[in-house]
Formats: sequence, structure tokens, C-alpha cells
Amino acid sequence: MENLSEKLMDIEEKYVGVKDSGAGRNYDLLWFRGPSEEKLCDEFESVKEFTYLGDEVSVGGGCEAAVTARARFAWVKFRECGKLLYGKRFPLEMKGIVYKSCVRSALLYGSETWCLSENELGILRRTERAMVRVMCGLKLMDRKITEDLMQMLGLKETVDRLAKANGVRWYGHVLRRALDLEVSGPRKRGRPKKTWKMQVEEESGKVGMRMRDALNRAKWREG
Repeated sequence: MENLSEKLMDIEEKYVGVKDSGAGRNYDLLWFRGPSEEKLCDEFESVKEFTYLGDEVSVGGGCEAAVTARARFAWVKFRECGKLLYGKRFPLEMKGIVYKSCVRSALLYGSETWCLSENELGILRRTERAMVRVMCGLKLMDRKITEDLMQMLGLKETVDRLAKANGVRWYGHVLRRALDLEVSGPRKRGRPKKTWKMQVEEESGKVGMRMRDALNRAKWREG
């Protein structure tokens, strides 16, 4: 136990930081302990965006890169199931089931943490509407209402509503863990950006859900 306590104290006294290596956008990863520092690895490059667990993360924040990447991947999955989704001899309800299981799930992967603006919501809507028309064998010139086509496929909810619902469901998990994080320091002038927390609180309020309801898992999922 004494050795374990010493190791824990040793970890608490250290922290990780980065230091400009003087070579363009490259940095060194360092352990800092008091006035001394220890190099952990060779130079690594600073990038504006990268992929983490299948989700796109960018330096400017937001989720436009992530939503665009998921839309591209959803089209890949759609074409992989093309023999069934394009085929005319399969019933529309079967196409809807395959779409929800194989394509829409790929499109909404990681949506629990998305803070969606109108631009990102438009990307999701346009992607799903295009896929719905293809599955029904129709084009824009046919002038059919998307809601009617989705009903024919057995799709009750739109993809943008599901994306927001996923965020609210994940917010329930966060509240049950009693996590509360506040970032200290002054913020920039002007109107603050819409945050993920603001979005999920707004969506949960629309269905009459409150923070204390998150403790009831069954009620929160039904809401």
C-alpha cells in the first residue's frame, strides 16, 4: 500500500504539456514536474482536424466535418445494400427496415455528442431525402412529398429528430453520473455559440422532461 500511495502522489505532482519544437507545426510531448521536464515522445504534428473513434474532430469545434463524413459513409453503406434498396421487386417496408438497420445507424454514429446547427441539420435532411427517393424509385421531378414516401417505407421519425433525441438520451447518462464541468476564464465578446448542453436542454424541455427525470432511466428513455 505504501508503494501504491507513493506512485499516486508522484502522478499527481506531474502533468502533461506540449512545447514548440521550433520546427514548423511540430511539438514535443513532455512530462512536467516542478522545474524539470521529461520528454515522452518524438515530435508530433499539429493538425486542424483528425479522426477519433470514427468521428471527425476539428480545431474550430462544431460538428460539420463529422456530419459530412458520416453522410459520405452512409452513402457507402447504402450502395453496399444497393441490390436490395435499388431493386423494384422488394417491398418498400423491407427496404425501410434494411435502411434503418444498416444505413441510418451509420449516418447517426456519434450523433450523441453533436451540437447541430441548421447547416448540419440540412446535410442530414438532404442525405435522407435523397436516399428515400432512390428507395421509392422516384426523382425530384415527380414532386412527391417526402413525408408520404417515408410513411410508405415505414420510417416514422426523420433523421434530424433522431439525432437530437440521441443527444438527449446521452444527456441522461451524463446527469446520472452527476458530471458538472464549468470552464473558467473570460469568454470572447459577442453572442456565445450554441453548445451541446443548450441543445439537449432545449430538446428535453420540448417533451416536458426535467433534469431530475434523468434518475428514472425508463421514463427518460420513453420521453
